[in-house]
Amino acid sequence: MNRKEFSALLSKRIKVFLLGVLMTLVSLFLVLAALNIFQTNSAEVSTYIFRLIVLIVGLIGFLFFGYTTLIVFILIITFRPALKIDKKGLTDRSTGMSTGFISYNQIKVVSNRQPYIVVHLKDPEVFLSKAPFYKRKYRELNKKLGYDYIMIELTMYDNQEINSIAKEINQRIRNTREDIEY
Repeated sequence: MNRKEFSALLSKRIKVFLLGVLMTLVSLFLVLAALNIFQTNSAEVSTYIFRLIVLIVGLIGFLFFGYTTLIVFILIITFRPALKIDKKGLTDRSTGMSTGFISYNQIKVVSNRQPYIVVHLKDPEVFLSKAPFYKRKYRELNKKLGYDYIMIELTMYDNQEINSIAKEINQRIRNTREDIEY
């Protein structure tokens, strides 16, 4: 079985990066405004609570959008394929919360949910326990919102192409199981 790679849409990543830069700058502005950088006169006591709330929102936004923007920037400059399938398994590098390598013997089945390849795991709890804390929480939140734990985004492919990719992965899963049984 040969190796196949599927790319992500670079223009979409660039748009997300630019939006992330904008949101990071807005969050930084909120932090600076809350710290009273732009004012020359002292604030009244009643505005301290408001400034504290703005500071907290700004800091959370700055950390979240700054981290996300950095990850998207790394995805742009490294330009690795979003999905790679080979004889051992598949490697997800589609987003900042991608899963990395998943062996075929961990996968129950793969399905198509345009524009995603959805990976249904045999034992999600074991797989999640090996993930870093923030990725585990992200996947648990996705599951609560009605999505699956692992969804590989392939926006540059149409529904028919994604369906073909899912069929090929499922065939490789079946072949792996047959090899183990014999």
